[in-house]
Amino acid sequence: MRVRWIIAALSIWLLVPPSAGAQPGPRETPIERWIRMPPAERQRALAKLPPARRRLIQERIRQYLLLSPEERQALRQRYDRFSDLPPDRQDRARALFREFRALPDDRRHAMRRELQQLRLMSEADRQKRMASEDFRHRFSPSEKLMLQDLARVFNQTP
Repeated sequence: MRVRWIIAALSIWLLVPPSAGAQPGPRETPIERWIRMPPAERQRALAKLPPARRRLIQERIRQYLLLSPEERQALRQRYDRFSDLPPDRQDRARALFREFRALPDDRRHAMRRELQQLRLMSEADRQKRMASEDFRHRFSPSEKLMLQDLARVFNQTP
């Protein structure tokens, strides 16, 4: 469940305009900005949005509030890492998430599990894993490329 939420939370960045990462000082995620708004202001801002987008943001707020402090911190760190990317790499990450979300459920599930593992690996270990026989048989060439790109964008190791 938490893994599913973390991947869904990554889609928060799809709600952020491409130029939003250029702010100095500590950054907060877009969902944190919505949560920080006074309730009346939040309701006015939500009322101006199309119904589908309003529902999406309300659901993201609800899911965010269910996260533990550690999960919120991890999400904030991934957001900071994403915001530090140059605009062309942010665009690439957004495109990858759109591709990822378009996959059938069973493939998304398999790739999500693999991505979790790849993100924790060093570049050398990741390359070794991706060259393995098991990896080559489990994923199509386009899935392999998507996993490689996603792991690089959101790698947790230096």
